[in-house]
Amino acid sequence: MKQLLQDPRTGEFSIADVPSPALEPEGILVQTAWSVISAGTEKTSTSTAQASLIGKARARPDLVQKVLGQVKRQGLLETYRLVKDRLSVPMEMGYSCAGTVVAVGGKVCEFRIGDRVACAGGGYASHAEINYVPNNLAVIIPENVSTRDAAYSTIGAIAMQGVRQSQASVGDRVMVIGLGLIGQLTVQILRAAGCRVIGVDISDFAVQKCLTSERNRTDEGADDALKDHRLIALNSNTQDIESIVSAATDGFGVDKVIVTAGAKDNGPLVLAGNVVRDRGCIVIVGAVPVDIPRSPFYEKEVDIRFSRSYGPGRYDPEYEEKGRDYPIGYVRWTERRNIESFLHLLSEKKIDLTVITTHSFELENASAAYRLLLDGKEPYLGMLLKYREPAEPAPRETYINDSASPPAAPRSVTVGFIGLGKFAQSFLLPHLIRAESVDLKTVVNSSGVSANLAMKKNRFLRCGTEPAVVFEDDSINTVFVASRHDSHARFVLSALEFQKNVYVEKPLCLTVAELVSIEKAYHTARAHDVRLMVGYNRRFAPLSIQLKEKLDKRARPCAILYRVSAGMIPHDHWIQDPEIGGGRILGEVCHFVDYVIHATGSKVNTVYASAARYGQSDIPDEDTLQINLTLDDGSVATILYLCDGDRSVPKEWIEISADGTTYQIDDFRAGSVFRQGRRVKLASGMKQDKGYQGEIMAFLGSIRQGTPAPIPVEDIFHGMRATFAVLESLRTGNSVKLSG
Repeated sequence: MKQLLQDPRTGEFSIADVPSPALEPEGILVQTAWSVISAGTEKTSTSTAQASLIGKARARPDLVQKVLGQVKRQGLLETYRLVKDRLSVPMEMGYSCAGTVVAVGGKVCEFRIGDRVACAGGGYASHAEINYVPNNLAVIIPENVSTRDAAYSTIGAIAMQGVRQSQASVGDRVMVIGLGLIGQLTVQILRAAGCRVIGVDISDFAVQKCLTSERNRTDEGADDALKDHRLIALNSNTQDIESIVSAATDGFGVDKVIVTAGAKDNGPLVLAGNVVRDRGCIVIVGAVPVDIPRSPFYEKEVDIRFSRSYGPGRYDPEYEEKGRDYPIGYVRWTERRNIESFLHLLSEKKIDLTVITTHSFELENASAAYRLLLDGKEPYLGMLLKYREPAEPAPRETYINDSASPPAAPRSVTVGFIGLGKFAQSFLLPHLIRAESVDLKTVVNSSGVSANLAMKKNRFLRCGTEPAVVFEDDSINTVFVASRHDSHARFVLSALEFQKNVYVEKPLCLTVAELVSIEKAYHTARAHDVRLMVGYNRRFAPLSIQLKEKLDKRARPCAILYRVSAGMIPHDHWIQDPEIGGGRILGEVCHFVDYVIHATGSKVNTVYASAARYGQSDIPDEDTLQINLTLDDGSVATILYLCDGDRSVPKEWIEISADGTTYQIDDFRAGSVFRQGRRVKLASGMKQDKGYQGEIMAFLGSIRQGTPAPIPVEDIFHGMRATFAVLESLRTGNSVKLSG
């Protein structure tokens, strides 16, 4: 399919051929017919992208602060790499479109193939021929509303939410400052609600468009605007706004002001404060600096409110991604209901888009639309992109990398990679690229844009968005899985079913039922010389290898302290979601449980865990915990996993005592052995090495040589059961004994 993308380094646009997005269970695939360019938002992002690095910094001081914080935490070089990677990712433009449903996810009940829908959301309702849209961000279009008009619905919802925040009612006098696209729609919604509206802008073009829309909806022969309360539209550069407002409101001022303008100074807010009545309300929709003088806002006791995009539900992944609606008795107007409400106004002919739509372009000529935005040589309001009508997205389509050369001869390891995000590209893929006799065949990401970028950046031969293209390819014998945690078990099971070696990043799975299924599948597949490997890289760190050699010679049980200063991850991060990330215990603590099993060469016998409870604070419960393990060989281990410490403290400290000897590993940078009052340093390189290269080389070596996987599969399954026991112990408050 074709999609409009922008290079964040240069601001240049391109129409790229990328795979169609993957269909997720909670959403639909939509064949786009029309999308709307949001002139204000997209002009700002385009101007920022075309600016120099200094210009980008001036435009986004908030991001500069984040970068500086990253430098403190991870250092200048690592931060530079992160910023460079971020600027290499093409920007997906657009957030309001309409089209036809061509595929429906398994958990979606209300849509059918062929339904016409209006769609919302950055990253979802993009300027692309096919979009994946979650259930709550799509609304069926009424029969008497054209798909072209319905494409405005998301922008209409933004205007609708601003009106709702103002709580304007019949007869209220409302000023709208800024008569761009959102401002024009705001005026029309207010008029439909029976409000007396004064529109203000600095452009005669915008003012006249506003008046034309009013004439189109008002009977001819209506009297003077000030007498019959028709719309007043004014140019603040040429007219005395305050005097006109005073005359139109009997000297009281307007009841409400909705600021839809975008400005670099606080002029719109100052004007709003001057014209609003005593104890009136100002709603901020547009991007304006919130820098206001004390007077008159204090003297009038003005109520200042912000309007959050399309409405309640925005930025809430439970609502937007998982489709969990808010009960109507508690939240009457969600972002989806605002879209529905705007569509109803279109259906009832209360909104006139004929005047607002000033330009229309074919998708292939989209760059001309953005030139018009930036040049300012021609006035504009609503700008539409029109799409051709190709066939439905081909199932399991792949795109070929024209710049990559296939291997001259068959390789012993042919790789399909699922979920090539930042972690995989930083810690796994570099070692695959450098390894001998490895063919990087196909990469799969859920987004066509990210899949295409990952293919070209990392020299894969093909890319796609459906994992089946990897599993059903007989030439691929090894699958790497580094997608989100909730997909790990599903992809491991598919790899085993198709008799492929599989490396999966931790965790192996998120439920006991998934673990049981994987165990059964592995025991069926192992007859075909299939390997299962989990990314427990610390086993393969050079310091760990030296430590393991010494511990294997011990005569008595050992005692282990593993302290992890993990740092904080906020509540709303996907890892904290029990359904997607599984939480930090399954997502990361499994790593340290495995390390104890590896170091002792023994199985866990009992598990007892306790966690700090933070209540209603910003720190999630169970992110700071102590885990006590006893092992079959008599050894004991304590894992301290801490989230509320200082980030300057090295992340990991391991101390093991056995046979009158103490072993220490300091964050995999240095190691020591203490015996009989003497300290001997373990050999280490010049930098931290957590074993990523070692694990990849060991896994590939086992495939080439036909030997078992480097981590015994019994350890993998047992370690997951011990990790599930940690959760059970926290839930029950009791010690949990592992059977077998």
